[in-house]
Parts: sequence; structure tokens; C-alpha cells
Amino acid sequence: DGAHYHRPRRRRPPSILCLLIALIPVSVMGLVIHVVFFTKHAPALTPEVQLEKLNLLQSVQDVQDKCQVTVLLMRHCEKIGDETEDVRGNMHCSDVGFERANFIPSLFADDNNNSTSSSSRWPLPTKLYAMSRRRRGVHHLNFREIETLSPLRQKAGLDHIDARFSVGSERRLADDLFGSLGQMCGQVAVVNWKHSRMEQLAVALGCGPDEGCPKKYQKKQFDEMWQIRYEYKQDGVTTAPAGRRQTRSTATANTGHWSLHGSVVKEGFHRTTTRKKAKSRAKRVHV
Repeated sequence: DGAHYHRPRRRRPPSILCLLIALIPVSVMGLVIHVVFFTKHAPALTPEVQLEKLNLLQSVQDVQDKCQVTVLLMRHCEKIGDETEDVRGNMHCSDVGFERANFIPSLFADDNNNSTSSSSRWPLPTKLYAMSRRRRGVHHLNFREIETLSPLRQKAGLDHIDARFSVGSERRLADDLFGSLGQMCGQVAVVNWKHSRMEQLAVALGCGPDEGCPKKYQKKQFDEMWQIRYEYKQDGVTTAPAGRRQTRSTATANTGHWSLHGSVVKEGFHRTTTRKKAKSRAKRVHV
């Protein structure tokens, strides 16, 4: 009859690429569920969390009753002026900044006996921290924090300035300091830091606005220090119940607690010397 029969075309099975594309929304949803429900998040950085961490850390250590420790948070030297950048592009203190660095040791005692005079306000520090010269995402090195504390390190007779920590590692610095706080009764630690990260540093050390530390370090300010005073009060000592096997760590447990108070103090630096670079400048740190 002249009619033609057309065989129906078979549908091709979906390609692997199509299957993968179809699975993308499912995979993304699975990843979101895993992150939300199963990923272990670090606790938020708050003064309360950090102080609780400090107290948990010290609960198994023997800390002297009424132990007091002072931590000073200090901004780096001034950076505006001539010759703050060397031939390699690295950052240093300005001339005024080096004068400030040479002034800072006068705020501390004149000898290792920590006998403070009328001009000094604190004993010589036993710990010095400065922000690392290496910054994430920045190719040049920045020595300003280290240079600011170098004259103080020499006066205190310390071997080094701890510069292991940088931007974003304020919590790790606090953990390091908290680990030895109970053995620093009557002592002082100084931390030299970047002004834009001062709030995070203070909070990591347990000090927020409610404890006396400001919310922000002003950009044009170089003369302020944030002082944090820690005090340990021993509530009592608990003993493991009779009949239980006692070890050195469980025989007694310290049930005291730390408290702290923050305040803002002035360094009191005033530039009075003439601008003689060779005399006013502290020793520049070289690569």
C-alpha cells in the first residue's frame, strides 16, 4: 500500500556527565548537613569561655592563694616617618618609634630585684611576646613589634622575645600564657601587638568590656596600654574519697578560681630629644 514503517528510536541512556550534574544538588545538601550537624565547632571566643578555660587548666595545679599576675598589652612603635621601609621592603619603626622603644624600659624596675622606683611602675617582665614578623598574605616582613620590645628585653636580661604568634593566633598565645600563669605570681608579661587585633587579643586573655578592656584600640593612639591584672583565690582543697585509689594528680584538687580586671594606662612618652637618627634609634632588626 506504499506505507512506510518507521522503527521508534531507542532512547539513549543518560550519560555519566548528566548523572554527575544531577547528583550535584544532592551532594551539596549532604555536605551542608554534615557541616551543620556533625562538624565539631570551636567554642566562640568570649571572655567567659577563656576564663573558664583558665580555671579548668589551673584546677589540677598547685597555685598560691592570692597569686597576682599582670599582663600589659602594648601597641607597636610609630610607623609614620622616613626610612620605615628597608631595601628589601620590610617594615620597621620610624625615628619617633625607636625613641618610644628606648623610653619603654624606663617604665620598669632598674634591677632584677624588681625594686620599683618613683619613675618605674612595674617589675621587670619575665615574659615578652611580640607579633611574628611574618603575616599571612603579606610578602614583606614586619619587625615593628619586635623592635618595640628589644630595648626592654635587653634591660630585663631575657634571652628572647616570643614571636611565634601572629594575626589570628591570639587564642593560641593566650593558651601558652595560661599554661604558666600559676607559676608567675608577682610577675609581669608584656605583649606587643597590632592595634586592629588588640580587642581579639584581650578577649582571648579573658578581658572584654565588662572586665574593663575597651572594645577598640584607636588607630591614631600609640601611648595607651591595656593592663590586665589576674588574681587567684583558693576556695579550698578537695580530697579523693577514702577507698579510691589516689594518684598524684587525683589525691588533692585545687578548687580556687581566677578573676581579672582590665584598665587603660598611659605610657607617658613625650618626644623631647632632637632628631638625631644615629642616637635616637634602637638597634634595627635585620633579616
